[in-house]
Amino acid sequence: MNARLSRTPLRRLLLVVVLAWAVRQWAWTPLVIVGNSMQPTLRAGSMVGLNKLAYRLGPPRRGDVVGIWTGRDLLVKRVVGLPGEEIGAAGGVFRVNGSPLAEPYVQFSGLENIAPAQVGADRFVVAGDNRQATLIAVVSRGRIVGRVVTWR
Repeated sequence: MNARLSRTPLRRLLLVVVLAWAVRQWAWTPLVIVGNSMQPTLRAGSMVGLNKLAYRLGPPRRGDVVGIWTGRDLLVKRVVGLPGEEIGAAGGVFRVNGSPLAEPYVQFSGLENIAPAQVGADRFVVAGDNRQATLIAVVSRGRIVGRVVTWR
């Protein structure tokens, strides 16, 4: 009887550990922001969550802050261009299909000049909100792990 009672808490602990691992692996991951490429929206040291289920039923949308797996690191960037759109930048302002992109969250503009080009199928253009200290990239949908969620 004592052996049976002592195994019950161990089984519960094992179940909790397995469930926590499964949630972190496939549904939700806590993150700490490192660097300043997403300022002022996200500051270094900010705690956020990565909702890995967010794009199961639909693709990322313009303006979403997403986690992108590079193969070594997880980057946090904002979606600025969608598949099939023509996107470029002049003086740090993105233009989508010829029209300037309204980005009220960008306070630190860069001076990027990028010739307009069409975004490929299943590709997204991403950039940090601090355009003076960010990477601008085209990423495949498969690299986008989930949507970043804050709880302010």
